[in-house]
Amino acid sequence: MAYVSMGEAHRRITEYLNRFCDAVSYQDSSMLCRLLSFSSNSPSLLSLADALNVFQDASSLIRQSDKFSEYGEILAHLFRSLQSYRVGNLVEAYLAFEKFANAFVQEFRNWESAWALEALYVVCYEIRILAEKADKELTSNGKSPEKLKAAGSLLMKVFGVLAGKGPKRVGALYVTCQLFKTYFKLGTVNLCRSVIRSIETARIFDFEEFPRRDKVTYMYYTGRLEVFNENFPAADTKLSYALQHCNPKRERNIRMILKYLIPVKLSLGIIPKDELLQKYNLHEYMNVVQALRKGDLRLLRHALQEHEDRFLRSGVYLVLEKLELQVYQRLMKKIYIIQKLSDPARAHQLKLEVIAKALRWLEIDMDLDEVECIMTILIYKNLVKGYLAHKSKVVVLSKQDPFPKLNGKPLGTVNLCRSVIRSIETARIFDFEEFPRRDKVTYMYYTGRLEVFNENFPAADTKLSYALQHCNPKRERNIRMILKYLIPVKLSLGVIPKDELLQKYNLHEYMNVVQALRKGDLRLLRHALQEHEDRFLRSGVYLVLEKLELQVYQRLMKKIYIIQKLSDPARAHQLKLEVIAKALRWLEIDMDLDEVECIMTILIYKNLVKGYLAHKSKVVVLSKQDPFPKLNGKPVGS
Repeated sequence: MAYVSMGEAHRRITEYLNRFCDAVSYQDSSMLCRLLSFSSNSPSLLSLADALNVFQDASSLIRQSDKFSEYGEILAHLFRSLQSYRVGNLVEAYLAFEKFANAFVQEFRNWESAWALEALYVVCYEIRILAEKADKELTSNGKSPEKLKAAGSLLMKVFGVLAGKGPKRVGALYVTCQLFKTYFKLGTVNLCRSVIRSIETARIFDFEEFPRRDKVTYMYYTGRLEVFNENFPAADTKLSYALQHCNPKRERNIRMILKYLIPVKLSLGIIPKDELLQKYNLHEYMNVVQALRKGDLRLLRHALQEHEDRFLRSGVYLVLEKLELQVYQRLMKKIYIIQKLSDPARAHQLKLEVIAKALRWLEIDMDLDEVECIMTILIYKNLVKGYLAHKSKVVVLSKQDPFPKLNGKPLGTVNLCRSVIRSIETARIFDFEEFPRRDKVTYMYYTGRLEVFNENFPAADTKLSYALQHCNPKRERNIRMILKYLIPVKLSLGVIPKDELLQKYNLHEYMNVVQALRKGDLRLLRHALQEHEDRFLRSGVYLVLEKLELQVYQRLMKKIYIIQKLSDPARAHQLKLEVIAKALRWLEIDMDLDEVECIMTILIYKNLVKGYLAHKSKVVVLSKQDPFPKLNGKPVGS
């Protein structure tokens, strides 16, 4: 820092005060923005900070003039923040800036017009950036990072100021986007919902009125949320909007959008061109796309393994993993085309052995039962038209369009049962209670199974529970069939069956699954799934049970929390990622901190853990009230 005399310091401070007051008096928003942009590190602000550190009593200058004293509270806090920022005391800088921001927002509320919106944007941006830096400082000093969370609360206050009638409301979307960035950084994206609801349902907002920049950012973040919720049509709409309206010169932003839009498009059966991937340096998707084109399952799995960390960080790994079904479809299509050339008369009959042989050529070893299971799913998901001849181990393809295209629709949108179900459940001529009990039980059993496949667990629970309650108690085999689907549903809803029930109906395959959930033992769950993989695949509940991992992680965290509470009650709500990783290693599950962090983010998002993630300090900060919410019969993430 260059030497600054007392007189020069006085001049710089007075000049800043005059410029600030003039900017407000003449409603010069651009000038006010420059005066508040800390993170720009502009020479004028840095020189002012140096002057403030020389002239220690700037508040006396403010009080001496009526012109300055009108904004005394705002300016005093702003100066203190700038002083602390200049000397690198970021926590103090944040605390003072937060007071300044509150005072500025109050003043902004009193101004009738929206002339200072851009300046308010600067305040919102700066408080988020400053909070992140302050948290970094707290972490380096071994303290709990909490400033970004506080900044989120202030941003919500600003949103409340803007969420009203009048010209100021167009600023609400910018603040919403700052909130999204805050919540995504904290790993508390579930908090986005209330803001989204306000924007999308409140009549005072007309989305087209908002600035293009804010609309693009909003659509990007809400699109990402839809990806996490696996609502791909909605994600496609939002991310495509963001891409179409993004400034074409902002290549980094376009790349960020495409990072999520490409997995969505792939899930909807739309394959991007290689030129697009090359132009925006999205090489991690090259082999994924090639695998889909070629029907090469080995290549897809290799691509997922190679870029696993990257895909996990961005939260698209599970989306890409589900592309396997489309790859199977393309592989079958290749086999069909080859067979059509050699034996046209039998081209529509694909032997399971031939499919298994093709998979072995790709170094994927599957027995015929597993291949049959995959084919069943492909037919159910309408990726293959035809039927399975179980006895002869043959897939008999439809002679018309045996491999339907998705055409922008997600998998499983066609189901032949639906028209019949619709007739039964909506037609006025039917009164369900009039039907014989036997038929009602069978109907509820099968429609319950359909809901399991659709992962609509509350509906599946209702239907299968009805079937169980009304089933003839002497028909133990039927009860067992119902329970085979009802138990995974109940587990998904957080309801754990008693061991006596499993023993009574010979459902031993679920014993270790249940024990794993009780104990928070991930190793035991994975062992149980591996041991009974064939059985679970045949009944179509494997994927349902696999998703119980999140609940097991929750219980494991709860155990760590309880142990920590006994040894160090004051810090019980701060769980270090390293401690969680150590617990997993004890279970013979080796994860690095990035992977653990990804899991914790998902748990928070799915509302299995209440709290937030302090990224820099690698700590999960738990809520002090009910940190591990029970599902209470609701599916994960509801």
